[in-house]
Amino acid sequence: PLPERVISPRAALFAPRRAWPRCLKDCEGEVAACQIAPYPPGIPVVAPGEQITKKELAYLQEIGYNMLSEVRVIGEA
Repeated sequence: PLPERVISPRAALFAPRRAWPRCLKDCEGEVAACQIAPYPPGIPVVAPGEQITKKELAYLQEIGYNMLSEVRVIGEA
């Protein structure tokens, strides 16, 4: 199953956003303000407006994605 879309990608791109104060591995339950797309292959795992869940975080960790990277989420700055 795909990640749950909470708001449309367009609304997510224009919504107030903030840098998650911790790192990607700690953002379960937050709504992404930008895509999370490991490269290669560059295919988004999480798109703007989708909720970041344990499943996506587990996949990113399994493929060796930098789980300490900053992520932008929906919310007041």
